[in-house]
Amino acid sequence: MKVLCLCGSGMGTSMIIKLKTEQAMRELGIQGSVEALGLGMGKSVANNFDVILCTNNFVSEVSNSKASVHGLKNVMDINEIKAAFKDALAKGIK
Repeated sequence: MKVLCLCGSGMGTSMIIKLKTEQAMRELGIQGSVEALGLGMGKSVANNFDVILCTNNFVSEVSNSKASVHGLKNVMDINEIKAAFKDALAKGIK
């Protein structure tokens, strides 16, 4: 599974999401890669990913991609990230 973590600049929030995402993937036994980018670059490569994780305010910016897009209310909440993965897996994304 290819996962993209987005934030405005690609340096702060997306890196936190990336670290929490890697932890969630390990705990759920999901194999794949995780990349953190800023919104500008992320929008241009969004279709290359299976899952996109970002804060709720950026969901509309990437919602037209073919990836499963999940907005996060609390980027530090690993259970929220795990729920996003469970939703993606339920949609058949591997």
